[in-house]
Amino acid sequence: MIRSVHLCEFDLGQFHGSLLIKSRSRRIEPSIDSLGSPEVRERAKHDYHTLADELPHPLADFDESFQIIVGFYRSLPWVEP
Repeated sequence: MIRSVHLCEFDLGQFHGSLLIKSRSRRIEPSIDSLGSPEVRERAKHDYHTLADELPHPLADFDESFQIIVGFYRSLPWVEP
C-alpha cells in the first residue's frame, strides 16, 4: 500500500506529528535514524509473521518491506535540533 499512496506535505506532517505524540507518550524520542538501529529491525522482524493472520493476501518479504518503511519514515519532515 505504501508504494501506491503518495502523501502531500500536509499529510506527511500530520502523520509525523501523530508519530511523535504516540512515541513520546511511551517515553520514546524518535529521530530520523531510529529505524536504522539493528535492535529495532530485529524486534520488528521477530513478530512480522504474525501479521499474516490479519491480511487477506500473502505477507510480503520482511527485508523488502522494512526497507520501504525505512524510506518512508526517513521522508517525514524531521527537524534536527
